[in-house]
Amino acid sequence: MLTIRPVIEVRPPGDPAPWPTACQPAWSWLVLDATRAPGEVALFVAAVAASSCPDTVTLDGLLATPDLIVSGGLQVHDATTGVTVSPGCCCGLEDWRAVARGDDLWLGHDPAPTVQDRGDHLRLWQDDNEQGPHVDIPRAQLPALLESAHRDLNAFLPLIGTWAGDRGPALVAAIDREFAITAPLELPCDTTTPAPPT
Repeated sequence: MLTIRPVIEVRPPGDPAPWPTACQPAWSWLVLDATRAPGEVALFVAAVAASSCPDTVTLDGLLATPDLIVSGGLQVHDATTGVTVSPGCCCGLEDWRAVARGDDLWLGHDPAPTVQDRGDHLRLWQDDNEQGPHVDIPRAQLPALLESAHRDLNAFLPLIGTWAGDRGPALVAAIDREFAITAPLELPCDTTTPAPPT
């Protein structure tokens, strides 16, 4: 079974967040979906604040900052083989829609996830040496997988509002605007197998 999940990368703690957060190992991945506990939602908000406004890691600073960013993106997992391909360094959740559309297949570096077009499927390698474990995504399954990731993000968004209390509406609006969560999903134009040459 294949899944595509929206994730952020948990960075090593610098200055403590101004609110309690879940403890999660540095360099691990936090999946963004409806099952997140309040501490995990707080960890997400703290990560966005630390990335976007490192000099003012507060809700006020976050709400006053345009162009919110956070390390992460779309993570692909094959439960049958156990292989996961995660976003590389400098890939951001803010770019998830461009990747989903297929018009920007740069997925980060060090390691540098690489996509190979193999006709009826896409092959994803964790690094650009194109060796070792990989995940194959049938083109016919790609739209449903991307729609599932979109649903996960939409289910995560209300948790932010609940966690933030009276600041919830403003915070949800900012996160939605900057990470383009609730807008309709634009799927890749062509998920069919190319016709063989004549």
